[in-house]
Amino acid sequence: MRIAVVAVGAALTGVGIVLLAGMLTTPQLLGLGAWLAAAVLLHDGVWMPLVTAAARAGSWGRRTPHRRTR
Repeated sequence: MRIAVVAVGAALTGVGIVLLAGMLTTPQLLGLGAWLAAAVLLHDGVWMPLVTAAARAGSWGRRTPHRRTR
């Protein structure tokens, strides 16, 4: 099942790329590529470190109480 889902996803991605290449001009494709690259940099370079830091800061003060055994 997983292989079929990956295959369908890859096929649809390929169709989308072919359709985009046929509809957009070269400068538009370059602009789209630059926009997508900036989105990846923003996500991986700015957003994820902030979210990770916030998650770690929120969990540092929380500790589960220890259960005493008899």
